[in-house]
Amino acid sequence: LEENIPDKKPVNIVAAKSGMIETILPLKGSAKVQKGDYVNEGDILISGRYKYQSSDYSKGDDFFTMYSHADGQVTARVPEYMTYYFEKNRRIKEPTGRFFVGIYLKFGDIEVDTASGRGDYETSVMTRSNLINIVKPLPFTLGFIKVEEVNLKERAENPEKIKKTVEAAVRQYEREELGRGERILSKNIDYSESASLIRADVLTEVLMDIGAEKEIKVRKTKSKDNLTQ
Repeated sequence: LEENIPDKKPVNIVAAKSGMIETILPLKGSAKVQKGDYVNEGDILISGRYKYQSSDYSKGDDFFTMYSHADGQVTARVPEYMTYYFEKNRRIKEPTGRFFVGIYLKFGDIEVDTASGRGDYETSVMTRSNLINIVKPLPFTLGFIKVEEVNLKERAENPEKIKKTVEAAVRQYEREELGRGERILSKNIDYSESASLIRADVLTEVLMDIGAEKEIKVRKTKSKDNLTQ
């Protein structure tokens, strides 16, 4: 589908997405669908092509084809799918209470770390707090280093927390992805589990504007109906 087609070029308004028509307001051109019709992506919604019967007796009383730049708004109920994944178990670091402190010093290219190589902890977390941090004229850093022993544990994710996270993600989608006047009409969320993951499948029905311009390619021929697409 094309965007920003000059007004002088003939176009149809076609479906940018598949869905069930909710409203159609043809401002220019003729409506080809009505409320309740199901359309597929690419179907013509408002046609810029129409036939007329000439009142010029020199041309006879035959019908002729003319083209226009169709315009209008078409909204539809569109199904949208989203999937979110969560780890069933969250790894946490639980302090044992054992720790030691060292000094970190850096002056120019010289670097001293008194905590390096110390401790027999299987798993630890290191944090550094700088007391002095100078860049010019020569880099100079002085601080303390704290090394804490931790135990790694797994904790099952709270199902209610996961549900709240999914609900928040759907609200964010509606706020950031949908245009003015578009909204989620309904939603259904199904949760399933595998060995290590929780999956949330979200099916929403979204009211959105699905109209998009598509240029009509007109070929000059002797035929009365010279439309090609």
